[in-house]
Amino acid sequence: MTEHEYFWAWTYYLGAAGVFYLCFWYASRKWWRDVKHIARALLAAVLFTPWYSDGGYHLLAPAWLSSVADMLLERDGGFFRAGTPLLAALCLAMLIATALAFIKRKKKPEPRRGATERKAA
Repeated sequence: MTEHEYFWAWTYYLGAAGVFYLCFWYASRKWWRDVKHIARALLAAVLFTPWYSDGGYHLLAPAWLSSVADMLLERDGGFFRAGTPLLAALCLAMLIATALAFIKRKKKPEPRRGATERKAA
């Protein structure tokens, strides 16, 4: 694969992954808030985590694709060559999404004063 073909392959992949991610974002808009943030973070980690596709550490490919190919072909330790960084990215995405979910939680707002309370005060 030439560098030009490699560039266009990544361009097509990132474009398609971006469209898929936006469709998932739209489809998950009515989910429970914490679940949708975690699901979106995990999908982003799976789609956009790169890893080396060859043994010479020269070309990058999506980590999920490299790990599946290695698992099927049983090359260089199978799944774990590209699967380990993918699992690390998934754990990091889960940690960040969970932390943001706790940070975004707000205290219950104080009840608004009614018109009768304002006149008395």
